[in-house]
Amino acid sequence: MKATCLLFVLLGAAAYFQSNAALTDVLVSDNENKSAVMEPLPISCKAIYNQRPQKYEPGVYLIQPNGHPQPFNVSCTVYGYTLLMKVDGSKNTFNYSNDLWTNSDTYKEEYYNLDRNETKLASFSTVEFTELYLRLVTSNETREMIIRHSATSMMDLFKSGKYTALTMGRDAWLDLVPGSYLQDNCNMEGFNVEPPCCHNVRIGIIANNEENCNTADSWIGIGAENDQINTCGSSSNYTKINNVLSFAYVFGR
Repeated sequence: MKATCLLFVLLGAAAYFQSNAALTDVLVSDNENKSAVMEPLPISCKAIYNQRPQKYEPGVYLIQPNGHPQPFNVSCTVYGYTLLMKVDGSKNTFNYSNDLWTNSDTYKEEYYNLDRNETKLASFSTVEFTELYLRLVTSNETREMIIRHSATSMMDLFKSGKYTALTMGRDAWLDLVPGSYLQDNCNMEGFNVEPPCCHNVRIGIIANNEENCNTADSWIGIGAENDQINTCGSSSNYTKINNVLSFAYVFGR
């Protein structure tokens, strides 16, 4: 009798440990959500990808970056890019001077899926990256750009207001937005692009008809501010009148 009881105890203990071990590596599906139930929770989509590169699937996961008090849902795309924000060029939410670019406030964080609703997730101010992945949809045509740049977070990249140069080239920006236009000169590109006058853009490029950047009249990118109601896409109000609206998804890895 004692031997039989001992056998049941051992079998029960084995089942318990097997069950709890499984909890560290399972995806829970709740209609539209694949939340990762891991201990400790992953700090980013890249961490999930690195943990299981052969089994990794794009989707919605639960993450908790270092120092962030609460876990939250994010969309994870291929190769472990974490969704940071979504910007609708037809709205003024993310114009250049909006404080959302420089603080840790979230905006409509319930829209963590890859839909067409604007959002700024907690990942914007908490996820470190060495690459940014821009996905712009213009008239239902999707174009992409990978920017290799390191920062502790998107918020830290923008809050100083300091201009950070990039070398993607004007052709790369023109290719990102179908139907876009840039004047011939200036071609100032990067983060926090803020010339003395006329057009600013948080991520992108500005150009001018004159051989300087003092009165730039055209731009391509995300987070713009000018005389058009357009915060994402492309705009020009001199030499050639052009205004193209885009919807942007910004990911970091």
